Amino acid sequence: MKKKTIKLIKKGLKEAGEVKLERGKVLENDSILFTAESVKNHLNHLKIRWYQYPIRWFNWYFWNYVSSIPLEVKSFIQRGIRGWSDSDTWNFDYYLAKVISEGVEHLRDNGISAYDKKSLIAMKEIIKTFETAKKIMDGDILYISSNKFTWKEYKKYYRYYEKLNKNNRYFSKPMTLRESKRFEKGFDYLRDYYFHLWD
Repeated sequence: MKKKTIKLIKKGLKEAGEVKLERGKVLENDSILFTAESVKNHLNHLKIRWYQYPIRWFNWYFWNYVSSIPLEVKSFIQRGIRGWSDSDTWNFDYYLAKVISEGVEHLRDNGISAYDKKSLIAMKEIIKTFETAKKIMDGDILYISSNKFTWKEYKKYYRYYEKLNKNNRYFSKPMTLRESKRFEKGFDYLRDYYFHLWD
């Protein structure tokens, strides 16, 4: 260490009164030894770990992928036989939301179910509802039922949302009353047009 640096450290340590300093080394509470050599060794250790990290990540990803192949094959066969697999039921609401939104979108674009303007609007609302359902399950939006909705509760959640997002933390944005009613309207359309969803 340079003499100026040692003098500055001595001055700071005298003020702190906790650490003893000897030439070339700092002893904190007589137990931890910091020398130029130990710092160099520590940096080399970090350097080695930095180079090893991508290899470890690749190994983890590769073995995770390989070990999931039997489950994927089993799920593929089960979906072919009965339309759903055991792994789909682990998060069945998300699976159904994805299937319904993508299936109805395909029907709207390619099928004959949307035969008039009214049914086309209904299909758009169903798609929007189940895409919103996926966002709710992903945690992007916080759903408050329109029956239980109060502006006091909404403002409480919204303030909490803004505060956390200012601190770069993640929190779901609450739905307004209008958004909640539109979300629920899609379920009503699904009930009314359920028997029209065919090609």
